[in-house]
Amino acid sequence: MKNKAGRRTAGLLLAFCLLMSGCGNTRIVVTTGLASDELFRIGDASCSLSEALVYLMNQKGSYEKVYGLEMWEHSLGGMTMEEYLKNQVVSELAQVKSMTLLAQEQEIALTEEETVRCEEAAAEYFTTLNAEETELLKDWIRTLSFEEAQALWNCNGKIAELNYRRFLDMDLRRNLTPALISSEGRSGNGPGHV
Repeated sequence: MKNKAGRRTAGLLLAFCLLMSGCGNTRIVVTTGLASDELFRIGDASCSLSEALVYLMNQKGSYEKVYGLEMWEHSLGGMTMEEYLKNQVVSELAQVKSMTLLAQEQEIALTEEETVRCEEAAAEYFTTLNAEETELLKDWIRTLSFEEAQALWNCNGKIAELNYRRFLDMDLRRNLTPALISSEGRSGNGPGHV
């Protein structure tokens, strides 16, 4: 019952965010027909629970670095800090999904230089993950379809197939250190595939 109330609250929050952001032609889907691992859907974009957990773990770590572990003992605006952080994460993810959809509709894309900077930032980010965050990220990648994973990795079909299978079989508790980011299979010309 609490889960349904949380999804309704998230849906209302999403609707408010979209109305305030000026996205006039975006369809918001708030329904009981969401998949079991789906937190919300905006148009064709979906946010899975595992994707939100990865983001939540990152935000939790950031908050704890700034405010310390004792921050969880306090409340803010009548809600616990945990509730506050969850609401913030859903709001930020909804905003990111909305901006991504709007960029796609407007055919706005990153330049080659911006793409390189994003890849560098992603590589640096992956080095900061702890074991729990790495496990959550692996679980989220496993929820992606092959096509979504290939688009995420921006690589050719053979490389995507190899990496997709690796993630399905990956066991992070064994003494393995798979590369999450690889330049192998990229042409170096932005989105073009080898």
